[in-house]
Amino acid sequence: MEADSAKAVNLVGEVMKDFNDARKYVKEHYEGVWADCFKSYNGIRTKRGYEGDSDEFVPETFSIVESLKASIAGAKPKFKYLPITEEQEIDTTALNALVTFYWTQNNMTEKILNWVGDMIIYGNGVFMVSWENNKPLVHHIPLSDFFVDPTATH
Repeated sequence: MEADSAKAVNLVGEVMKDFNDARKYVKEHYEGVWADCFKSYNGIRTKRGYEGDSDEFVPETFSIVESLKASIAGAKPKFKYLPITEEQEIDTTALNALVTFYWTQNNMTEKILNWVGDMIIYGNGVFMVSWENNKPLVHHIPLSDFFVDPTATH
């Protein structure tokens, strides 16, 4: 029993070390950039180009990002699976309906808008797909909640 307890303590220690290393890596390499990106998106100047008498700043970023989001992911895409060959006689109506069903069940239009927004603002967006109750479940993960592995090669 003591051996199991010692293994559990060691595992917790390893996980906490990995967690702390990941948080430190993000803080040192990404957090400042992400904060500047978010400020720019919200019309807050992060760096002055030159010192002058006026502090005019035209907050175009928000409008540009929202326009791009609407253009890229503003509506549900049409899915149309087709038979692979002319000889194939299987009707793809059920498959097309299933994709539409999964899209609706996952509230994918909202998730896609958030994901695309992250990609436009920060240059990266994260999705996680799992399988629950015999259907795919898609989660949008905000970059602030995503753990970057500093040992990953890509």
